[in-house]
Amino acid sequence: MLTFFLPRIEIRRQQQLSIHINLLAEEDKQSALAFIRSLKNALNIAPLSVKVTSVEHSLTQQQWTDYLNIALEEINQGVFEKVVPARATCLSLDNPLKAIQFMKASRDVNHHCYHYMLAFSPTDAFMAHHQKDCINAMNLCFIPKR
Repeated sequence: MLTFFLPRIEIRRQQQLSIHINLLAEEDKQSALAFIRSLKNALNIAPLSVKVTSVEHSLTQQQWTDYLNIALEEINQGVFEKVVPARATCLSLDNPLKAIQFMKASRDVNHHCYHYMLAFSPTDAFMAHHQKDCINAMNLCFIPKR
């Protein structure tokens, strides 16, 4: 079974700002317009106001090096054409983090990146950006402590 995600609203910035709305049915138009009207209050995004209290990486430096060496060896053997290294990092913070604030902070330092976010609530979201042109590339999944 093939599953894909179609964003409800896309905000595109190419020479000018444009909004693209993906509607599943005609009756979805009014709820989409109401949602867009509610966004005008969200334009003023407060800066991040959290401090990192601990950092936990999914791999140690040695494990990271071992995996990279295996990947390079398998590329040389023709098993893979390309490998995109990634690791998970868990940050503990002193206050809850709002995903939109973190996205703004990332956009402030990664001007030429395509950012995207799937937000379920202000603190429960998945955010990522295209990594090719980014200075501080990362994909993030916000999982609030319950």
